[in-house]
Amino acid sequence: MTDHGFPAGVGDTVFSWNGTGYEANTFLGVWAPADPVLGVAESVFVDKAEASAWDRNFSIN
Repeated sequence: MTDHGFPAGVGDTVFSWNGTGYEANTFLGVWAPADPVLGVAESVFVDKAEASAWDRNFSIN
């Protein structure tokens, strides 16, 4: 999520589907157990500890 500019705060958890169940990664100053990777056309559920905005701009050539 770091590569995507996600505004992580302590206590935020990202849930991603791994094919058999959801994998949880929590931000505790660093991502644990690992920084979630979000590929093309993949989605995640985010449980934010505090509200914030995640703004992204994309260019398509």
